[in-house]
Amino acid sequence: VKAARLALALDGLPCVRHAHPLVSTAVLVQELHGGSDLHVVPDRADVHLDVRVAPGLRADEVLRELTGLAARHDAELQPVEVVDAWETPADSPFVRRLRRVVSETLGREPALLGFPAWTDAHNMVELAGAEAIVFGPGPRLATAHSPGDHIESAEIVRCALVIRRLAWDLWRLGDDWPGE
Repeated sequence: VKAARLALALDGLPCVRHAHPLVSTAVLVQELHGGSDLHVVPDRADVHLDVRVAPGLRADEVLRELTGLAARHDAELQPVEVVDAWETPADSPFVRRLRRVVSETLGREPALLGFPAWTDAHNMVELAGAEAIVFGPGPRLATAHSPGDHIESAEIVRCALVIRRLAWDLWRLGDDWPGE
């Protein structure tokens, strides 16, 4: 019951209510385990969280909030990995180039969205100091990693066309990149 109450209290954290124009911090209960056998009163429960920090917040601030919440629910927090969010400016040359290629290839202006999940792009930003964009097939992330997860084959083809055109443009620009 304590673990369930802690899980329900996650929605009330200030970091979850933090407003960012593209994405908000998400605190997801990945697993909740308790007990050892039928008819045995559980002596412990484990709640595994996936916390996705929105740009504009620092991961250590979110960690402090979660630690305080855990303490108020007689729980202990054991973080596995704590990283700050990153954001590539909408006016960066690479973002502008990709938007133009999507528009010219698919005939529609792409929406800029926050990507509330961890990807290898984080390593490119943090370790290599690069600008990164998460781009791929699929109309939205609503079904990602869920039982209804799927991508239409036509989306994969459209994505491949955009990536091919972007690669061609960047190769053609050569040393002139990132000039526009």
